[in-house]
Order: sequence, then structure tokens, then C-alpha cells
Amino acid sequence: MIIRRKINHNYTLMPNEFFNDESLTFEAIGVLAYLLSRPDDWKVHLTQLRKRGGFGRDKAQRIMRDLINAGYVVYQPIRLDDGTVKGSEYLVYDEPQKEGLEAVDREPENTVLGHRKPDHREPEKPAAGKQGPIYNTDLVTNTDKYIGHSQSDFPKNAFDQWYSNYPHKVAKGAGRKAFDKIQKNRQTTFSQLTSGLENYIRSKPKDIPWCNPATWLNAERWDDEPAGNDDTASPPPVRPETFTIQKWCNGILPTVQKYNNWQSSWGPAPGEPDCLAPKDIIPELTKALEAGKVAA
Repeated sequence: MIIRRKINHNYTLMPNEFFNDESLTFEAIGVLAYLLSRPDDWKVHLTQLRKRGGFGRDKAQRIMRDLINAGYVVYQPIRLDDGTVKGSEYLVYDEPQKEGLEAVDREPENTVLGHRKPDHREPEKPAAGKQGPIYNTDLVTNTDKYIGHSQSDFPKNAFDQWYSNYPHKVAKGAGRKAFDKIQKNRQTTFSQLTSGLENYIRSKPKDIPWCNPATWLNAERWDDEPAGNDDTASPPPVRPETFTIQKWCNGILPTVQKYNNWQSSWGPAPGEPDCLAPKDIIPELTKALEAGKVAA
């Protein structure tokens, strides 16, 4: 027995055909359904799919190949008017296409969903027994809710806060430009940028020079997997329980007081269960965080 609840908002309409397409594996059907539930301007990145699906590079490429071979995904270059290739993209459809059988051994650039043009029309009511066009009602009720990665994750003065932790402080203007582009295009979250930088600082070999901030950002280094780990391994997590008193007092407290923001990599915030901050500085941390709420 299948039990469904009545839904009148925050849903996506999809045709039944691809769910019943026997040429697709359950994995491919699941990935396709996930992609079709994204907004029209969602950027398809294999690294994001791997993190969301919890699988490695080879499986992500195999699933995308299956979808390409079945015609639900088209992989194509992006060309300028003079024919120069600017990048590449995945176009995702809810019905098979006859073109675009290309390799997926490398990450495309400037990728977007292609199953419909972005608009903000109300969803059409499908006729009995038929599936209507796909429209995300999220785009109608809240245009910031599901457009790429959430903007709400970025605090005020996000770049300055991120840059304050970068060990090699050069070319700040170029770094800010790259950071603003990432935030505008919703390429990732602030939490991922922060944890990615912490992983970079922890794993960088001593004999390798530091990247400039702009270079690190433009190369999407927050997704790096340090050498020596297998494809499915994750970088060692940040462990706030190992923070010293000096780090809390001389590093985290001044950062919170300056930016009035708490980073998830520090563990539970003051006032939450299991907060790891020293008791002596919790009043000051709480005061700084409350000031940020008032300013917002």
C-alpha cells in the first residue's frame, strides 16, 4: 500500500516515464529525480553529487554516463560567438533527448539544468492521468530557498571573516572578487569554504608554497581530497574538543566579537547543549552573538 499526503506547496511535478525506464538503474533514477527537483538555474557539479549521494568519483561518472546514454542528460561545450570554447555544461531533461552523448571524465563548467527555462509561473494543474510541466513551487513562494546553495549560510562580511583565517594574505582584492563570484553563483556554502580552508591548512605539505586566496577559490580547492586518501575518504574533520584555551581566547573569541557570527566547525554555539567553549568566555561570546542578531 502506498500512502500519500496532500501537497499544495514546495513540491516538484515529474513524469512517470523515467521512473519506469528499465534502461536506468535505481541509482540513475534517483540521481535524475534529485536533479529534476532542483531549480532551473541549479549548477550540476560531480563533486556536489558525490557529497550528496555519498559515493565516489567513479560511481558518479558511471551514473552520469548512464543518464547521458539514455538521453536524459546532455553534456556539451559552451562556445562564444567566435567559436571559442568557454567551458562545458550538463543539461538535464525529464524526457530522453537524441543528442549529447559525450564523455564525463572531467568536471564541466558553468553547468545548469536544461529541462525548462526559468520562470515564476504558478504550476499548471495536470489533466487526469497525465503529468504536467515541471515547475518548482519553491521559486514562487521563496526565491532564495532552493536556488543553488543557500545564501543564508553566508554571514555579514563573509569574505573578511574567511580571509582572516587564510594563512597567506596576499592579493586581497582579487581574493574578494573570486569570493563574491562564488557567493553570487551559489557554488558552495560558507561552511564548506571554511571547513575546506581548515582542511587545506592542515594537509598542505611544508615544501609546497601557499596558494594565493584568489587562486585557491577559483580552483574550487574547498573540494580537495588530500593525497593518500582513497576516492571515498573524507578529509579529517575539525575537532573542537581538541582546541586549546589559547585558541578559544586568542582566536575564536576575537573572531566572534569582530563578526558576530558562530562557525559550525567550532561545535555547538554558546547556549546550546554540549558547547565546548571555556565557561569563562561564554558570557563574552554570547554577548557578541546577540549583538549580531540585533544588527541583523
